[in-house]
Amino acid sequence: FDDDEGIVEIICEQQEDVLVKRTSGRFRGVQIKTREDGTVPFKAIDEEVVKSLQRFIEEERAFPGMFEQFVLGCNCGFWQEEKNGSNLPHLLDSAKGKSR
Repeated sequence: FDDDEGIVEIICEQQEDVLVKRTSGRFRGVQIKTREDGTVPFKAIDEEVVKSLQRFIEEERAFPGMFEQFVLGCNCGFWQEEKNGSNLPHLLDSAKGKSR
């Protein structure tokens, strides 16, 4: 890692869950979701996505202020065909008061 990144430590919690400890002492929580064929984008209502978001919420509640960011990544992208409850980027932008 580049020293300018401010990363102190990478902690692998499980096979695909990672905590990144920053020089600030705070963490970045990372979840990577995969689909075997990698072709069908994840929707916000997919069980894997919902469980990841729930986990992020639980971590923030258990350790308030200790996380600077949560990242949910995947190998197939996120569905964005319509602006509705299945479109995770749209929902996140709406929660932030932005429109996509």
